[in-house]
Amino acid sequence: MKLKSFRAFEVVIFALLFFLSWQSFAQTKPETSLFFHVDSLKARLKLTDGQTAKIDSIMKTNREQILAARERMSKDKSSHQTAIAAKRTMHEKMDKEILAVLTEAQKAKYIALKKERGTRIQTKQKSSTKKSTP
Repeated sequence: MKLKSFRAFEVVIFALLFFLSWQSFAQTKPETSLFFHVDSLKARLKLTDGQTAKIDSIMKTNREQILAARERMSKDKSSHQTAIAAKRTMHEKMDKEILAVLTEAQKAKYIALKKERGTRIQTKQKSSTKKSTP
């Protein structure tokens, strides 16, 4: 009898922990990751409050367009390459808008951060490709 109640307790605890971890994961989706990104830029580029507000607005506006393109891409697989190109264009537009808000020193740092991120992504993609190759 004690063993059954202990097992039930374990199942409840596991379910609770799973639910809490899932909620935490779900909260790191676009809106929260966007705020993290703005906060990260604010710290790394030493943005003023005015610059932070402008960049936050730029990112929110563009994020909605990028998410809409992603949604279209998931619904219509035939336009996958078109959607990727559209997302790339939107990212480039967003970068131009952000660069317009920054000082020359901040622009140089922003470009360096973008290159660093690109390198990190490429490295991650290469390592995942190597792992999946038999």
